[in-house]
Amino acid sequence: MYATVLFDKAGKIVDLETDELEVSTPNYDGASMPHFSGWPGSPAPNLTNHETEKVDGTSPPTDQAVAKEVADWKTKRDRADNYGMNAKNDWWKQMDAWESMFIGKTVDEVDAFYKAYTNDANGRPLNPQSKDAAELAKYNNMSAGDKQIVADVRSGATMSINDAHGYVLQAIHDAWNKKKPVVQPR
Repeated sequence: MYATVLFDKAGKIVDLETDELEVSTPNYDGASMPHFSGWPGSPAPNLTNHETEKVDGTSPPTDQAVAKEVADWKTKRDRADNYGMNAKNDWWKQMDAWESMFIGKTVDEVDAFYKAYTNDANGRPLNPQSKDAAELAKYNNMSAGDKQIVADVRSGATMSINDAHGYVLQAIHDAWNKKKPVVQPR
């Protein structure tokens, strides 16, 4: 997971682009998933036929095979609608929605926004139809204005941005902590 972030002098996000490279073993289903068989010389993992979803061999990690796997890796944005997150295959659309919500905010404001409008257990935007008592209590204690913000968030994104599928908040913090000044040409 990485974030390229442009901050203004006040520390507010002017532009934000995130992406992620997710790699699996060759026995994971999904033809578009980037695979990694292991370092050359390591034991050969099972190889799954993505059409039958059955193991039909092994994937020996030779120098050439591993080099080809790495050359074929694509990020979630590169995979676009081929990334099988859900029936809509809309990871990039949801990530675009999250990014747009953070424009104009400082890193601290991003953290506060995330804390206020997401489920404390799974990091997803609050769901007013949730069966989780803690999530419903958090939602029901909100003002009408905050409930509208939840509706706005959910209209663009329902995925978490702070879990093993993408630590976006950490990537934004890393961008802030590693920021460099933009130098104007003379």
